[in-house]
Amino acid sequence: MMIDTIVLTLQADQFRVIKPEKFKPNAKTILGLGNNLSRSESHLKAVCNPTKADASQGLYMPRMTLNGRIDSGGRYSITLRVECSLPKLIYGNNFDELTTADFERVLDTLSDRMACQGVITAFHDLKYAETSAVHYSKNILLGEGMACSSVLHTLAKVNINGWLDVAKTDYRNGGHLYKIHSNDFELAFYDKVKDLEKAQKSPKRAYEDDVTIQQSLLKQTDLDRKKQVLRMEARFGSRRKIREVMERLQPKAMAGTALKFEALFSESLSQQVLWHYWKPYQASVPIITASAGKSTVDLYQQVLIAKPNAKDNQILKLVAAYTIIDEIGWAGFKSLWKSTDRSLSRLRKDVQELKLASSVAVLGFEQIERALCQFQPLRLAMLEAKGK
Repeated sequence: MMIDTIVLTLQADQFRVIKPEKFKPNAKTILGLGNNLSRSESHLKAVCNPTKADASQGLYMPRMTLNGRIDSGGRYSITLRVECSLPKLIYGNNFDELTTADFERVLDTLSDRMACQGVITAFHDLKYAETSAVHYSKNILLGEGMACSSVLHTLAKVNINGWLDVAKTDYRNGGHLYKIHSNDFELAFYDKVKDLEKAQKSPKRAYEDDVTIQQSLLKQTDLDRKKQVLRMEARFGSRRKIREVMERLQPKAMAGTALKFEALFSESLSQQVLWHYWKPYQASVPIITASAGKSTVDLYQQVLIAKPNAKDNQILKLVAAYTIIDEIGWAGFKSLWKSTDRSLSRLRKDVQELKLASSVAVLGFEQIERALCQFQPLRLAMLEAKGK
């Protein structure tokens, strides 16, 4: 399915701290305050994070934060924030992907790991816990001869400002990461294996969080380095953003349980979310990829074949448009256009209607669409070298 990181918020009656010394500072302070927290310090917190000993044993632990607050009505309340990567919790890596059928196993494992960290919570309370953040993702195994870098380079050319509320777009890490982000949302495409290689040099260089548990993966497994894994990830960082996308994709599910863990741990919802954010890229494929990897002469000949009745100036206009779009993307081309919006719209339509030979980048886009349609879980074993 493909859900990765989850952040749950448990209320005071949904958990019990039995080892306050596991937290830093000791959680006894927060647990014992009652209504004695002063207005000058209206928020206290204590954290319980995974230790190096846990990582050395290959044991993935959630991150927990205990919060004590005085609300607007003067009442003191305690909550527990629990954050973890669910595939890493189950498999020790997030190349392997979860399905809806894994939910009870996830609840059991998370409850057990929290108990090891000194917090007891019931199966039912985890199941219906409020979700504060969620990351939906899909690992996509590209076909032979396809490179993540080529697909990412093409993705970076797409003009998505008219589709998504975007504050900033990044294309970096040596061309192995492309992402767009705003205050509480981030959409990223990146080379999964390259990101892990960067994490081996320094965890800070990787895009992914919690990389420690996977750092030895490349040495311990017989991965075929020729196999390219492109990862798509949609990160929702607030209840507001989760609710916004739920209202758009599943409006009937908004009756009270929409932000519960059980409701968001859904294979169909994950697929809907990722497909929703793929749409602007899908719509732009004919425009941004038709000229990729072609010489100007090859491009002219293909346009001539596709439009045998077109006049010379029309063919030259299409060749010029393709060439410029290939270099600076549709957004850049649009900014250079001096004629009317109507003529630009007509040119865009002409470009989209052309059926030219597919480039490697186009084939990569087709692989992404196929993976999102079929939505079958990737397994680490699929990446192992043959004969191993």
